[in-house]
Amino acid sequence: LMMWRMFTRLFYFVLRNSRKEPRMTKNAEKVTQKQALQKASMSTGVSSTDLSQVNEENSTMPSWVFSDKNHTISCAVTKNGGYLSYFIKNRMVENENLSMQEGLKKAEQFLTDLGINSMRTTYYENYNGILTVNFAYDDNDICVYTDLIKVSVALDNGEISGFDARGFLVNHEKRTYSTDRISPIDAQDKLSPMLSVKSRQLALIPSDGDRELLCYEFKCTNQEGRNVLVYVNALTGEEEQIL
Repeated sequence: LMMWRMFTRLFYFVLRNSRKEPRMTKNAEKVTQKQALQKASMSTGVSSTDLSQVNEENSTMPSWVFSDKNHTISCAVTKNGGYLSYFIKNRMVENENLSMQEGLKKAEQFLTDLGINSMRTTYYENYNGILTVNFAYDDNDICVYTDLIKVSVALDNGEISGFDARGFLVNHEKRTYSTDRISPIDAQDKLSPMLSVKSRQLALIPSDGDRELLCYEFKCTNQEGRNVLVYVNALTGEEEQIL
């Protein structure tokens, strides 16, 4: 539930930022429709001849959108850079033959096959036999929640049934971080004494505006045994969020 709330915040952060030019495509070389089709075919495992329906998505991230005649699959590839933006395959999953861990490995392998590295699993859920895994960028041990990629795996046969990299394409860039931070111990001292800390890490999280905040993320339990996430600003020492 905690991570669901975090990713709800991320959804609205990406939605707000969808109005700005994505950082990954900003200065990228244009690709042709044929090149985009090849990318879509290779990424989805669907023949290019089957992806016969073509549309153009004229947004802040212009894309070619390919689908089959029955609209069982839709796949978008950016016109600048030729990045796989998203795709979805519409089908029912009758039986779950793979475990959650096997599904996670399928999702991780798919990112590796796309050449997308330095991502870490942050949250996943199973809905009607489709395992959706949320990945965040690992920037030298800083978990960048705003650079978000989602991969969906069908647990009957391990097929990748969905992918969404729009959060990553919009926000990802080379970042520099201030080293003028409070210590992890000083940050932990800001927590309620009624919380027991289980782990901590540095994380970049979205604010209620359009800014990103470098925080210490503390995973805790309270006196009733409930899980609590607390984010303490690594620069100011102020508590930013409690989930």
